[in-house]
Amino acid sequence: LSFINAQIALPTFQAVHKPHSTASSTGPVTFTNCGATGVNGPTQNQANSTYTSGNSLYGTVTINTQGIQEWTVPTSGSYNIIVRGASGNRHSTSTTKKFGTGAKLIGTFSLTSGTVLSILVGQMGSTNNSEWCGCGGGGGSYVIKKSGNIPLIIASGGAGGDGSGNYTNRSKPGGSKTTGNDVQATTQGNQKSSGAGGGFTYDGQDGNQTGGGSSFLNGGVGGTCNYGSGVAHGGFGGGGGGTWWSMGGAGGGYQGGSTISGYGNSSGPQTAYSYNTGSNTSGSQDGTQQTAADSLMHGYVIITW
Repeated sequence: LSFINAQIALPTFQAVHKPHSTASSTGPVTFTNCGATGVNGPTQNQANSTYTSGNSLYGTVTINTQGIQEWTVPTSGSYNIIVRGASGNRHSTSTTKKFGTGAKLIGTFSLTSGTVLSILVGQMGSTNNSEWCGCGGGGGSYVIKKSGNIPLIIASGGAGGDGSGNYTNRSKPGGSKTTGNDVQATTQGNQKSSGAGGGFTYDGQDGNQTGGGSSFLNGGVGGTCNYGSGVAHGGFGGGGGGTWWSMGGAGGGYQGGSTISGYGNSSGPQTAYSYNTGSNTSGSQDGTQQTAADSLMHGYVIITW
């Protein structure tokens, strides 16, 4: 009888076994720029070289559009997401030139197993070779539902610092945690403006011999500075390029930063704005105007469940 009962029980016992998942069951997972710098985001090879065996993202990140890291939600539940935009850059030979840092946002989201998230990690704007050009604006960091391109949370990037010249009152703002409007960032005044920042939908307008940043929907490429040997390009994530007129580029975000030509208090790159549909958003913070080298940083995305 015992033998018969054991034979009957065996199939039931085997049926409760589940296949092993290669995805981390609780997180956190941290998405980075994967070593990419400048106007373009990482390739699949760079992602593979960053998220190696032992990393919780190993084998789970796919890049179909350069720089956009696709990740599949492993289980249905509540997800905490922290997103940081990238900083602008600063004049390469100075420790006093101001630049803006990226905003940091936090939100909790209910996500369903199998949902694919498109994640863009903002990159710092470039410094410059000519020293006269302003520096590139920082890219925003984005977490978007791939199906339908539905934004969940976006942290704006910071503005680039001035090049040569002493324009201490000109704007160099950090990115704002405040929700922006899905409108195009513009360049205002005469033709001496730097590049405006890219938003979620709209590219930033071009400045004087420099490009505005591309929107997330258009690939997020940073704006390119076209003046001589200057390489004051915007960072991946929609950062605007710097201009020969010493002005730094604006940051990318849900609403990219506009730019206003001139040397006065109200001129320069303007604030880029963010977006957050999550709950439990306490702890979010605006970017700040900084001079310290340890505030120069690329963005990141951290997801925990």
